[in-house]
Amino acid sequence: MIDPVDSLTSSTSATGVTIIEVGVAMSTQLQLFGGPVAAGISFKALEVETFEDTQRVVDDRISVDRNSERETHVNIDIGAVKELGDHWRIGLAVKDIVPHNYKTSQGTIVRLRPRARIGASYQAGRMQIGADVDVVRNEPLGAEQPTQEAALGAEWVFGPALKLRAGYRQDVLGNRDGIASIGIGTRWKRLVADVAYAESGDARAAALQFGVAF
Repeated sequence: MIDPVDSLTSSTSATGVTIIEVGVAMSTQLQLFGGPVAAGISFKALEVETFEDTQRVVDDRISVDRNSERETHVNIDIGAVKELGDHWRIGLAVKDIVPHNYKTSQGTIVRLRPRARIGASYQAGRMQIGADVDVVRNEPLGAEQPTQEAALGAEWVFGPALKLRAGYRQDVLGNRDGIASIGIGTRWKRLVADVAYAESGDARAAALQFGVAF
């Protein structure tokens, strides 16, 4: 970095969001297009925390401003699946139907918009392979580049107590590196749990989910 003045006066900032979701999902089967279609809806409460950190360097002194804001609201996810024969399924899902804007303590707007994906899967025995893609490009939460991702995944069922999964996701707009993931799922009586890890050249992610099956 080249500073045009004698003293160093540089700064950097980071803006992000943490979302915790708690919800209840329900589904039913309808007769559409000459056959059964499964449709579902999830009602959920979101606790959203936005943060914006700014670091300023003046000569050899560093000052850090760390600020965060919390907000709670409700939202809805919907989806539908159509079976084609004995092995194929196609589906559509829309996440976060209600758009919402959040403001950091420093005034930056973080936008949460609906995200729609369409996909297809093939299942034979213990193996299931699926692919899905964003219907339209997703606008970023903040000042990042938009994305439109396509994903391919596979699941192998060892039994009711263990499922092994692997997948790969690629941004078709080229604004993010592709990311690979692995995961396992298990069920004990009515309690289900899933854990996953994903990594790319510039990102890492992990997920842990618990649920109760009725």
